[in-house]
Amino acid sequence: MNKTKFDARISIEHLRTQLARYEENEELKYYDEDCYIQDVLFFLGKSIDDEKYNMAQGFTRFVGGRLSPLVKKMEGSLKSLFCRELGMK
Repeated sequence: MNKTKFDARISIEHLRTQLARYEENEELKYYDEDCYIQDVLFFLGKSIDDEKYNMAQGFTRFVGGRLSPLVKKMEGSLKSLFCRELGMK
């Protein structure tokens, strides 16, 4: 996918396929919340670019290189949201 323009519909279909296979895993009953979140983030990265975000290095590249900057951009709006919810200014 990295050689063409991003297509959300293709990425969603790829993510659905991965999640369907994941759902069949008998070991899921032993997974904790952190493992589940990491797995879903891994699948999200792979759905965007299966080559670039594949395997352990790809997961690190996706979280560190793609998600981290996105979260940093959101910090201001998230902080104000949390403050509003807590009744703070």
